Amino acid sequence: MRETIYKNLEAEIKRLDISRVDFTRSTGISAQSLYRVLKGDSNITLVNSFKVRDYLNSKTDEQDYTVDYLFKTGG
Repeated sequence: MRETIYKNLEAEIKRLDISRVDFTRSTGISAQSLYRVLKGDSNITLVNSFKVRDYLNSKTDEQDYTVDYLFKTGG
């Protein structure tokens, strides 16, 4: 299996113990689309990146996630 290109996003989903079912229900982004985005096979729209950010921010008081942080690529 290929490694994710959005390591911060994947790490925060795991850290917050968010299931893919909960993620897809809350954001409206299908599990298949999420997988393709994480693996770099598909681009995420700006609107969907804001949905992801807003959803993750709603799950914690400890962080204030930014789109730049969540979708940073590389080292």
